[in-house]
Amino acid sequence: MKKKRAEKPYTRPLIIVGVMFLIAGIFLSLYLLKIENVRVEGNHYVTDELIRGAVFPDGEKKTLLNVLLMRFFGKDKSAGLASVKVSPASLTGCVIRVKEERAVCQIHDGTLYNVMTQDGTVLTRLSEPDESLMELKGVQVKSASILSKLSSHDDEAMMTGLLYASRFIESDVPVSYLTVSKDGCSAQVDGVTILLGNSFGATEKVDEVSAQYPVYKGLNGTLHMEEFYLESGNVRIYFEVGDEMMTQKEETETGNPEN
Repeated sequence: MKKKRAEKPYTRPLIIVGVMFLIAGIFLSLYLLKIENVRVEGNHYVTDELIRGAVFPDGEKKTLLNVLLMRFFGKDKSAGLASVKVSPASLTGCVIRVKEERAVCQIHDGTLYNVMTQDGTVLTRLSEPDESLMELKGVQVKSASILSKLSSHDDEAMMTGLLYASRFIESDVPVSYLTVSKDGCSAQVDGVTILLGNSFGATEKVDEVSAQYPVYKGLNGTLHMEEFYLESGNVRIYFEVGDEMMTQKEETETGNPEN
């Protein structure tokens, strides 16, 4: 019977050292492979350059190793961007796939139109209005920069307007523009001014506006929604033309309608 050859005492350490050198060599190769081509996909308002700058800040090396680390451990969102995915496309290239936060309206600052998300982030600044977006008026802008929160003289009023804009953009009501003031928010729909009041119950108010739209479509007047609060059980809506009240909906806390 053959005797099993004894393993030399230095064999296992050499194997371990060799594996370590192999791994170190792989990481060094990945680190030395510089990314020359960065492609951006999925953006509409935010420019490629700004997205590249958000993913690779100034001074950060663009290497294949960094891209792989971002692929598995990097942040998956950023200001104005709902999702950010970085993947290698080749040994010297990568692709940044983004999904922008939804644009809900635009705010004119006296010079440019700022395309806004619901949380107040500026996606882009345009010299001409975006015809696909409603305008939010009444906001006095302090400062604005892309992929940062817009600063105004009354941020609470602005956020109320952005909330209503985000709700109306999901509805079938063709809002021309919204206006915010100390009295709350109003919406302009053709010849009808809709007084919405504060932000309380914004979703329910917009749902009711959508339901009432066939009634006042094509008319000129004011739809009062300031006292429409489903949670409290007190609901009051009325439409007026001049001094004349044309339609009214009113319920007490018990839900019994009153005319």
